[in-house]
Amino acid sequence: MNEQNKNELSLKYQITKSFQIFKNHLYEILFLSAIPFLAYTLLYIYAGDGSIEAILNIPMEIISIIYTLFFSMFLVSFPIIINITQSSLLGKSITLGDSFLAIRSKLFKLFIGIFMLFLLLIFIISFILVVLNFTSSSTVLMNIIIILFMSVAIKLFVDYIFYFHSIVLVNLNPIKALKYSSKITRRNWWRVFRAYFIFNICVFIATNIISLLIYTLIPLPILYNVLIAFVQSLVAMLLQIFLTVMFLSLDKKLEDLN
Repeated sequence: MNEQNKNELSLKYQITKSFQIFKNHLYEILFLSAIPFLAYTLLYIYAGDGSIEAILNIPMEIISIIYTLFFSMFLVSFPIIINITQSSLLGKSITLGDSFLAIRSKLFKLFIGIFMLFLLLIFIISFILVVLNFTSSSTVLMNIIIILFMSVAIKLFVDYIFYFHSIVLVNLNPIKALKYSSKITRRNWWRVFRAYFIFNICVFIATNIISLLIYTLIPLPILYNVLIAFVQSLVAMLLQIFLTVMFLSLDKKLEDLN
């Protein structure tokens, strides 16, 4: 592995490059963040304090709209920003229209992929609830089961963290994309987990500082929720840029090893 590849695998390079791409494509990002912005705004306004009671009281019509917006975010917004990030790393100039045309042929694969993950998530949650129901009589056993499930969930999350990147950038079908994502992370599991964890911790701290400042300056619940939704939508875009930079760095390393 040459020095350039080693540099691209460093967390410092990936974070620096991510913010550079974010700054250079701010117009496109603001446009693409409209979908998650609407989703987060509705969620924060209707969820209130985030309690179970408040969430259960959200009207079904609003839940349907929020679900549709988040689905659109994974289907359109994220794939486009992934494509823009790749083009930026290659030194190519690309417009939003060009990016949409580039992913248009992959929309069906993305739709099936999102649907598969949704069904898998429902199955896992249902299975966990059933198991916890049978072990509720034993606190120790229930805690062990929870820790075990959390460990498995983290392992699966890291293994398939590049699932959409494998569909968009490698043009694989949903099944092969699962295998490819797992292959990418297999030799770099700790590197991926550490980078993702550190990046999210930094973003979490920054977001909470911004939230505190916004609430101090504008103590109006509705306006506060709207502004926080705006920040959260930009963070979602930034995270996809970071993951794409990391994916392309690891993908290049995998090619070198083969």
